[in-house]
Amino acid sequence: MRWRQAGPAHEPRPHPPLAAPGIGHRLPHATPPSSSRRRACRARPGPGRRRPQAGPRTSTRPGPVPPAAAGTTDCAHGPHGQRRHRHRLEQRHRRGGRPPRLAAAGARIVVNSASSVEAGERLAGELGDACYVQGDISDPATAQALVAAAQDRWGRLDGLVNNAAVTAEVPLADIDGVTADHWNRVLGVNVVGTFLVSQAALPLLRAAEDGWILNVTSIAGIRQTGSSLPYAVSKAAVDHLTTILAKHAGGGVRVNAVAPGLVATPWTKTWDQQKAGVAATAPLKRVATPDDIADACMGLIGTRYATGQTLLVDGGLGLVV
Repeated sequence: MRWRQAGPAHEPRPHPPLAAPGIGHRLPHATPPSSSRRRACRARPGPGRRRPQAGPRTSTRPGPVPPAAAGTTDCAHGPHGQRRHRHRLEQRHRRGGRPPRLAAAGARIVVNSASSVEAGERLAGELGDACYVQGDISDPATAQALVAAAQDRWGRLDGLVNNAAVTAEVPLADIDGVTADHWNRVLGVNVVGTFLVSQAALPLLRAAEDGWILNVTSIAGIRQTGSSLPYAVSKAAVDHLTTILAKHAGGGVRVNAVAPGLVATPWTKTWDQQKAGVAATAPLKRVATPDDIADACMGLIGTRYATGQTLLVDGGLGLVV
């Protein structure tokens, strides 16, 4: 996914061109033909571990992962000090951001992008016991494939990061330039896609010991800014979706959101004017780094008595614009 123009630096620019992700860079989002969807996840039962049985994937609560599998990944300490693996879905990603942080905390991760397959597979390989699934989340089949990948490989799912988004190549103020196609594409990925993956994941998340969903939104959903009108409206919709899912998801599943402001990434390296404006205006006098956003995400993921919240991570910019 790419960024452009004024607004939060994590906002994507529509394709083409495609590029491998750098620090803080999301994988580009494009719509591959359905025949090209690539699924690199396979169940990997270790000694003493049974391959998940056929049948409904959400009918039983997954049990603890046997110690035989512990050598293949990092582990996190669960309640009472026992070691448990955590299994999470990550749509798009920021290299050096959330997936490595989650992996270091003990997560086994399913990485997803609509394109940039080589970059996605490479990241999954770097994360240890992780796998990659290609697919456009506006396609309902992708949501099912992502959840099935975690279920088939590890027999459970503990968390979901909804980080996929696209925008329109139309300036925010250009109301006359926005078309129905712009709305359909942006809302289809950013809102409908986020819902579809969350909906597919919820049965397994309800069965988890501490299931959670983290939506990555934007300051554009809160203030009158952003890369395009459809993008800003879509992020406001995801903020509201976060509260409704938190209220009605059930099973103790926590649903929260992080809303970044301007972030310094390879895609914003030429945004000198915007960065200078934020540094001069925001109370914290600088733009965000990918680590700032990763810190916020990990903080919300670890806050077990918060749900339905959107954490604005903008250096205070929203207080003055």
